[in-house]
Amino acid sequence: MSQIRRVFMSYEPSYWRGMVCTLGSLTRTAQVPVEVEVLMRRDHVAAFDRLLNGMFRQARDAMTVKTLPMSDAALRECETLQFTDHFKPEICFRLYYFDMSNLTGNALYVDIDTIIHTSIDDIGLSLPTDKPLSARPHDQVGTSIRAIDPDITSYFNSGVMIFNHDTFGKEIAERMRESRTIMRRIHQSSGFLDQDALNLAFRDRWTALPTRFNYMSNDHAPLDRQQGHILHATGSRKPWMLGSRHRFSAEYAQEMRALRYPLLQRYEAGWILQRTTRKIANLLGK
Repeated sequence: MSQIRRVFMSYEPSYWRGMVCTLGSLTRTAQVPVEVEVLMRRDHVAAFDRLLNGMFRQARDAMTVKTLPMSDAALRECETLQFTDHFKPEICFRLYYFDMSNLTGNALYVDIDTIIHTSIDDIGLSLPTDKPLSARPHDQVGTSIRAIDPDITSYFNSGVMIFNHDTFGKEIAERMRESRTIMRRIHQSSGFLDQDALNLAFRDRWTALPTRFNYMSNDHAPLDRQQGHILHATGSRKPWMLGSRHRFSAEYAQEMRALRYPLLQRYEAGWILQRTTRKIANLLGK
C-alpha cells in the first residue's frame, strides 16, 4: 500500500502556540522525513518564518516546511463569507490545498490544535483503499447539516483527514472544489461551515478513521496511550490558555518543554480578560 508522503495544515496567528506544538510533536514521532505545507495569508509568511526559526533546531531537522500563500482571489472568496462574529477566513484555506500544492502522493491533513503521538507509517495503515478520504466519524449527525440536507446519514470530524491521492487524485480535487461551492451556498445557515461543506462534498466517499487518530477533548472512551494516537483539542478552550485546565494541558506542556520553548512564551493569558469582558457585556446587555 502507498504511504503518506506529505502533511498539510492552515496557519492562523492566534493559534501560533498550537502550530508550534503540532509541528514539534510531528517531527518527534514521524520516524521518517516529513514534507509539510502550510497554507496562510501572504502577509503572514514573514512572521511564520520567524516562528519556525524560533523552534529548537533538532525538531526541524526531521521535516521540510513550505509556505503556501493564498492567492488574492482565493482570499477574497473566503473573506466574503458571512458565518459568525468570530469567523476567521483561515478555516477555509485547506479547501484550496490540492489546487495549490505541487507535491504528489497521499496526504495527511491535521488541525493546528492537534498533538501527534504516532508515526507517519502508523497513520498510513489507515489510508483508505476504495474511497478517497478517511476521517473520524461523529456519533450523531448535527442538526444544522440535517437542515441543509435531511437525507445525510453519516458525518465526520475534519480535524484529521487522510487522502488517497495516488488512486483518487482527480476525484479529490473535484470534490474539494465542490466543497468551496457548497460553502458559499450554506454559509448563512451552517453550524460548522467548512466541515459541513466537506461532509456534503465527500458524502458516501469516505471511510472511518480509528478514534485513536483523532481523539477529541470530549471523548469519554478510554485511550490506550501505548498505541500511537493523535490528540485533538476541540472546543474554544485550548491547552495553551493559561489556567484553562484543559484535558490535554500536560501533553501540551510536555511538547513545549521538548522544544525548549521559554516558559513565559508557552501560554496565552489574554483569554481570561477577554472572557471576563464578554461576560460583563452579556450581563449589561440583559
